[in-house]
Amino acid sequence: MEKVQEHHQAFDAPVLISLNDVCRLTSLSRTAINRWRSLGLFPSAVPLGDKRVAFVKAEVEAWVRDRIAERDRRRAAVEQEPDREAAGGFAAPIARKTGA
Repeated sequence: MEKVQEHHQAFDAPVLISLNDVCRLTSLSRTAINRWRSLGLFPSAVPLGDKRVAFVKAEVEAWVRDRIAERDRRRAAVEQEPDREAAGGFAAPIARKTGA
C-alpha cells in the first residue's frame, strides 16, 4: 500500500506572550507598560477576548533591543563630545530660556 503524504502549508505563527511575561522580559511593571502603550511607545497588544490580551514576543524583544541601541547611541555621543579637561574642566554652558 502506498503512503499518501499530506502537504500542509507551513504556518509560522508569531509567539504570543502574556502581560506578566512582558513584565518579566522588560523588567517593567504592568502600570509602566500600560502607560507606554497609551502613549504609543510600546508594541500594541493583540486582543484575545474578554479582557484578555497578549503581545507578540518578537515585537517586545525588538522594543528591548531598540532601548539597548538607544543607550549605546547616547554613550557613543557622550564619548565623542570634546574633552572636558581640554576646556579647563568645564563643559560648555547650557543655554536656558528665560521667562522674559
